[in-house]
Amino acid sequence: MNEVARLLDMAPIRVYEVATFYSMFNLQPVGKWFFQVCTTTPCWLRGSDDVVKTCESKMGIRMGESTADGLFKGSSVKWSKPQLQRPAGTVKQAGIPDQGDAIDIAIANAAANPYYGALAQIPDEAFDKVFLNNVKSVLWLASMTLPGMAARGGGSFITVGSIGGIIANTVIGAYGMSKAADHHLVRNLAAEWGPKNVRVNAICPGLTETGMTKPTFDYAREAGKMDRVGRLNPLRRGAQPEELAKVALFLASDEARYITAQTLNVDGGNVMS
Repeated sequence: MNEVARLLDMAPIRVYEVATFYSMFNLQPVGKWFFQVCTTTPCWLRGSDDVVKTCESKMGIRMGESTADGLFKGSSVKWSKPQLQRPAGTVKQAGIPDQGDAIDIAIANAAANPYYGALAQIPDEAFDKVFLNNVKSVLWLASMTLPGMAARGGGSFITVGSIGGIIANTVIGAYGMSKAADHHLVRNLAAEWGPKNVRVNAICPGLTETGMTKPTFDYAREAGKMDRVGRLNPLRRGAQPEELAKVALFLASDEARYITAQTLNVDGGNVMS
């Protein structure tokens, strides 16, 4: 993706958000490396035609075709209204093997942010995707796991929120709204399930180097601007995933047995500053 961005003289995040708009669920066999490029209206406005042309030129194939060695295949796709439905009942009913309902700790870590820009211009399909992935899926996972935790005498449910749900932002407003909804979902679930010794908390990261933010960190390193990554927080750096993982381990452990309904900021002091 960085190479495509370089060839197009585009910011890597622009290419990244277009190329990763979709989950890679394939109805037919594809090559070892399969790439999809969004060509729906918001992606087209951000230059998806150029991304398609560059990919076809570099790979020597048209979208929908495979390379001669069968290793690579590409396609252009348009995102439609989500067709996901609530999973059936509990973990056991959903078909998770072996463990049945024996889940004592659950962490909801899935999220999406397909749109950058003013809220007034966000397409309905992008808005729906943000809330489907970031809020409804958390509620679904909770519905599948909390009853089993309660039946066994307790458990810990953790979701990954964001300081974006606390601080306003002019380009990821829908993402922030979804995370604010997650934070309040945590408080409501904690109130409902606390009497059954099930704790519900949220971790609120600041800028952390993950798949979603990788282009930002890669660009900063290549441009020699890593000192700017964490300039908004007192620790003057971004976070690494393992730093968030250790907080999750704490909240999941018995050391946090009296902590529930909390949104714990792990942001290097960003919100405070």
